[in-house]
Amino acid sequence: MVGSVLEGRYRIEGLLAHGGMSSVYAGTDLRLDRTVAIKVMAPSLAHDPAFVRRFEQEARTAARLSHVNVVAVHDQGEDLGRVFLVMELVRGRTLRDLLREHGRLSPELAVAVMEPMLAALGTAHRAGLIHRDVKPENVLLSDDGLVKVADFGLARAVAQAEMGPTATNLAMGTVAYVAPEQVARRATDARTDVYSAGVVLYEMLTGVPPFHGESAVSIAYQHVHSDIAPPIHRVRGMPAALSDLTVRATRRDPRARPQNAGAFLAELFDVRQAAQLRRVPIPPRLRQATRTQATRPQGAPPRPTGPATTWRTSRGATATRGTQSRPRSADAPAYTAVRAVAPTAVSTGPRTRSPSGTARVPAPSGPRPPAAALRARPPDRSAAVRAEERRRRRHRFLAAVIVILLLATAAAVGGWWLGSGRFTTVPQLTRMKPVQATALARSAHLHLRVSDAPAYSDSVPAGQVVASDPGAGTRLTRGATVGVRVSSGTRPVPVPDVVGKSLSSATSVIAGSRLRISPARAFDEQVAVGVVISQRPTHGAVAPGSAISVVVSKGPHLVAVPDVRGRTLPDATAAVLNADLNINSTSGFSIAVTPGAVISQRPASGAVRLGTTVYVVVSQGPDLVTVPRVVGMSASEADSTLRAAGLVAVHRWIFIPLRGVVVSQRTDAGSAVARGSRVVVVLV
Repeated sequence: MVGSVLEGRYRIEGLLAHGGMSSVYAGTDLRLDRTVAIKVMAPSLAHDPAFVRRFEQEARTAARLSHVNVVAVHDQGEDLGRVFLVMELVRGRTLRDLLREHGRLSPELAVAVMEPMLAALGTAHRAGLIHRDVKPENVLLSDDGLVKVADFGLARAVAQAEMGPTATNLAMGTVAYVAPEQVARRATDARTDVYSAGVVLYEMLTGVPPFHGESAVSIAYQHVHSDIAPPIHRVRGMPAALSDLTVRATRRDPRARPQNAGAFLAELFDVRQAAQLRRVPIPPRLRQATRTQATRPQGAPPRPTGPATTWRTSRGATATRGTQSRPRSADAPAYTAVRAVAPTAVSTGPRTRSPSGTARVPAPSGPRPPAAALRARPPDRSAAVRAEERRRRRHRFLAAVIVILLLATAAAVGGWWLGSGRFTTVPQLTRMKPVQATALARSAHLHLRVSDAPAYSDSVPAGQVVASDPGAGTRLTRGATVGVRVSSGTRPVPVPDVVGKSLSSATSVIAGSRLRISPARAFDEQVAVGVVISQRPTHGAVAPGSAISVVVSKGPHLVAVPDVRGRTLPDATAAVLNADLNINSTSGFSIAVTPGAVISQRPASGAVRLGTTVYVVVSQGPDLVTVPRVVGMSASEADSTLRAAGLVAVHRWIFIPLRGVVVSQRTDAGSAVARGSRVVVVLV
């Protein structure tokens, strides 16, 4: 792989790391001439088309993340069956390396790592991206002190390629941080990352993971069935609030944890302020100290380690060396001349060396000059020479005065700087917009760092600074950094579920959550009168004082039954349908109602539910029958015959009843009359 070029653009320079799923190489982007990290997935994954599709999708999602604490994804591609991801190259180490070097971390250092780590996860959660593999190996610590989270989205693609994240296919290094719902239900959301981050915080505070076992299955079992003990039980003296937050973030029930990394970060910020944990930098990597020595010129005497020694060089100068000396470059002279030796008379006697190592020359032999000659005055000098000497003395005096003044000024400035000049005071930054706070901090010779963690306040409007760290009035050195949090407004409150409650009960619950209820009423065929049918919003969190819209049942929708009696069937049908009712018609005979008109209806009046069926009887007119001939019949026979025809016989006697024989009938035989009509028969 080393030396090959992927897609004609990315040249692989050298192997950085190798694992079962992928290998990471240092590379060069030949188009932009920049150094990058290239992650090449294992061939077993690259040959899976489903994995390649998921890999590309997750890479595109991760590339949309832009945050200083997220390892940037530049590109992804496939070259000759090699699926790869091009990322930002971070020079440094992992959190795992830091834990190996230092064991457990101080609470200050653990929080210093955790805050940017949660900021990165919070950015991903707001973008709808879940990491799914938060662990120390995926937290990078750059040499310039930055904390970066890597491998966003890759865990999902790899896990789905391996039939899901179960205890049997998770490595020992990953299962130590897996959330219970990942093992039990293969379910993941933002709270899954919160759990894993909480386990990482536990390990930083204690130096060991919360669970141990001989296999991945045994560790995963403990995550599902055992609570993580408070880290303060293992390490005494840590802030209790920090231990409590660690326990809360690692609850087995996801609903009991902070709902996302942003909420976790906000709670961690509050804990750090309450516990007064100072901000500390990420410690540098431990390196093996090496000592180098300058190369001495050939033939130079060895560098002494004892007391200072003086010797004479071949150039007629005296050189001094001692226990301390400054490093020199390869082309520097072997020794430094410190004073010239005045010419002396050549001695013919032997030289002796003093105990200190200094060469001594015996005094010359012969008579000494007389003392008077030694004390003889020099000849008089001219006035010009004397004036020149006076001028030089004045110049030297002025130069000395100027030097003294400069030294005094430097001492005063240095004293001021060391005493109070290098310090400044944090100004009052709260209730300012970030731009105004930045300008005020700059005027106080301070740098401002705005936290992206949500900060809720009931008193400070959204968009204004709610708190600074350290607070106003704190004395800091010039150039120090002050952290501020910008108000996100009042803290959102969870939306209660009031569906199925009575209106009075729903009003009480919503008011208790510092929210307002906005009721509306609607008909419902299933829900009783006065009970909440639905609400909006249904879940989530909203600002205090927000209105929760609810729809309250008015019961079934009742409509008045129209009176369609006497109306034609088409008119009756239209009236019933317009009232959102159904109609069912049958036919019947009626003497009084015109054929085609409604004789009767059921129900006849009142209010009924929508869709109720109204039954109507439509007139066919009278029920006609043929009048039979009964002349010559006896009275009883005539009665029976007319009754059988649906008619009623009416007797009229001539004179007095004699034989009872019908002699005539008033309605002619063969005529059609309504059933039930009366037929008058004359009897004698």
